[in-house]
Amino acid sequence: NPAASHMINAAVHAMNAFLLYAVLKYLNDRGALFAGLIFALHPVHVESVAWISERKNVLSGLFYLLSLYAFLKFEDRPGKGIYILSLVLFVMALLCKTVACTLPAAILIIRWMRARDIGTGYIARLVPFFALGLAFGLLTIWWEANLVGASGQQWEMSYLDRVLIAGRVFWFYLYKLIAPFELIFIYPRWQIDPSAIWQWVFPAAAILAAALVLALSRRIGRGPAASMAFFIVTLFPALGFIDVYPFQFSFVADHFQYMASAGPISLFAAAAWTASRGASYAKTLSAAAIFLVVLWTLSFSQTFIYKDSDTLWKDTAARNPDAWIAHANLAVASINSDPDAAIAHGEKAYGMNPSNELISNALGLAFYRKSKALAQKGMETESQGYNARAIELYAQAIAREPRYAAAHINLGISLGHKEDYDGAIEHFQYALRLNPSKTFVTKNIDLMLELKAMTHPLELEMRGQK
Repeated sequence: NPAASHMINAAVHAMNAFLLYAVLKYLNDRGALFAGLIFALHPVHVESVAWISERKNVLSGLFYLLSLYAFLKFEDRPGKGIYILSLVLFVMALLCKTVACTLPAAILIIRWMRARDIGTGYIARLVPFFALGLAFGLLTIWWEANLVGASGQQWEMSYLDRVLIAGRVFWFYLYKLIAPFELIFIYPRWQIDPSAIWQWVFPAAAILAAALVLALSRRIGRGPAASMAFFIVTLFPALGFIDVYPFQFSFVADHFQYMASAGPISLFAAAAWTASRGASYAKTLSAAAIFLVVLWTLSFSQTFIYKDSDTLWKDTAARNPDAWIAHANLAVASINSDPDAAIAHGEKAYGMNPSNELISNALGLAFYRKSKALAQKGMETESQGYNARAIELYAQAIAREPRYAAAHINLGISLGHKEDYDGAIEHFQYALRLNPSKTFVTKNIDLMLELKAMTHPLELEMRGQK
């Protein structure tokens, strides 16, 4: 029952919306309240709140905004205590999620927006922030590549590829903020081709837009340029220049722009307040209320896909049929209840990503479950055909990842079903060496010995004598 976890995430998100309002209010932004309400209700934030794993995102945002607010206070009323508090809160944000490493750059952007001096003394105060951000960032890059698995063919991209990705990512997130429709848990993964001229339109347009806003800053103020700079800097870890594990599924995800969205949202809120100055209070309030109700309606409808895993992956597969991870998870979910559906989803995932050991193992398990169902009906020949396919798939998974304990266990079970007890025992023993705590494996070894004793009693007796 995820209700309690969802409530905690929602409460933290509500605090973040309030803190964004507090920061903007402190900066004398007249649209602060409207910006806080938009941040609270915007549909692109549903993923960060409803997906329990993304608690790291909302918690990081909480400490990020608290650290930012404390540092702004320190700027106006310098004191050792408030400075240390800001630094400690920054470390807490980093410990939740290292995307917070962009905070010192955001502080510099805000300082520039306020037209205040950025001298060596001011930079010196930010050195510990930059040092900590860099250290945590490098640790995360190493972690993603060596422990999480963000390395291999799908991450082998040239610098030109990454520039194309960055330009497209920028406009994608901006578009989803303006038109938050057709939000998908796993978006389609783009095919990047530097030889395609049209793909260069995205980075070129992003550079042109940034230059234009900067050039107009003397006439329209520094706010728009600062908002865009905050958006780009806070998005930087997800722009494509740093390899992260989800890039094998898609280059974009709603939760990647959770904190970055505060830039465009605050700009829109300020522009809306400026545009409404000539209108009556009643009209302004009505327009704002209608806008917020529309956002709330879109967000509320989005929450239903997070009811449970099956609902989430079915919605993802329906909206993005090429999302192999959705089909792989649907295969796993239906292995026990509907082996035929599991095989269908597993075959789709395998066809899209045949080199993934997790898919091979899941599809193998689906074939084994079908084999067992046929065996129970007395259809032994058909049963062994499905079991043979399962053995083949497990072997493929082990060939790609020899230390994949689950594949060794599953292969052992299928070999036992084939009455190859020696082969089964060999794989069970290997799995036991990989994970000595699995008593389940020990029981399977005992079972294989008993079955072998029943089928080959003389051979077992002679081996025991030796």
